[in-house]
Amino acid sequence: MDKQSCFVIMPFAEPFETYYKRIIKPAIDKNDLYAVRGDSLFRSTHIMDDIWNSIKESSLVIAELTGKNPNVYYELGLAHALKKPAILIASNIEDVPFDLRPLRVLIYDKNDPDWGATLKANISSAIQETLSSPTEAIPHTFREYEPPATKEEATLADRLSILENHVSELIIDSYSEVYKEEPQVSKSESVFSPGERVVHPKFGAGQVIKFEGKGASSRVQVNFDVEGVKWLVTKYAKLNRE
Repeated sequence: MDKQSCFVIMPFAEPFETYYKRIIKPAIDKNDLYAVRGDSLFRSTHIMDDIWNSIKESSLVIAELTGKNPNVYYELGLAHALKKPAILIASNIEDVPFDLRPLRVLIYDKNDPDWGATLKANISSAIQETLSSPTEAIPHTFREYEPPATKEEATLADRLSILENHVSELIIDSYSEVYKEEPQVSKSESVFSPGERVVHPKFGAGQVIKFEGKGASSRVQVNFDVEGVKWLVTKYAKLNRE
């Protein structure tokens, strides 16, 4: 994926799905980035490996903290551990954990009739600022410093590793809901070329980023106009050329 990507951390439920399609993704598109989410990763590999790699490959992340979703907090923690610059958004400061409040948070007021347009503009500006000065959007704890080799730091690293192993089971259970739909077999298993326009019955129109593999194991990566980037197994994708 030559084009830079932005990993979006958010709950997979309404009204956040609508916020993503109408506010967050358009702001990302405006800055010529791919929008990637955890439910975009339709691969055969372990979901946590996919999330980790997608955050690692991204240029920055956007995290919607409204609702105090534990999976959102966990993925944001992974992003911080990977030293990724993060843009935080929330509908009220109470949903922002105390430890994160020193960071810049875009607070939106839904009582304002123009809140959607304002938030979209603020996110777009924040993306530009973050790409220009990424270090400023990384908590001081996770910035690149010469690590003093102390016993206390080694102990803290061990504790964080144990915590990640426990919490990972929670996020795996949550994401299992995304994959309950029965796959629909494609009428054809055509090879798609990068740049080709395609249409999917659920995700709508989009542009092929890349195609890999062959036969039953082949898969295609598509940047959908509304849904963002998704990996699809070609055999079940039901993709048609636009």
